[in-house]
Amino acid sequence: MNTIIRAAAISLVATSVNSETTYLYVNPIYCEDYQTMHKTMEAYGEIPTMMGTGTQEWANGEEVGLAYYKLLFYTNQATGTWTMVQLYTETNTACMAASGADLSKYIK
Repeated sequence: MNTIIRAAAISLVATSVNSETTYLYVNPIYCEDYQTMHKTMEAYGEIPTMMGTGTQEWANGEEVGLAYYKLLFYTNQATGTWTMVQLYTETNTACMAASGADLSKYIK
């Protein structure tokens, strides 16, 4: 049985240059083993189209460290949906970092 891990990611975003208000956004992150995550993406017709690498700080209350991950960008070109997945290869854990719709080419 797969264990689903839920964590809270917190990001700070300023509303505008002239505003002194800062908002705190809490973003739940869905994690599971990579094979299950990949099957979930396939169910939505999304396939990996780009990848990169990244690092993520972690803490467990006693220690802090740095984890390395592969960033996989899944897309469904027919529907315009997309999902960014962080794959931590040391633990075979995949976390859905972000997802959305209306994907299109960037044109200057």
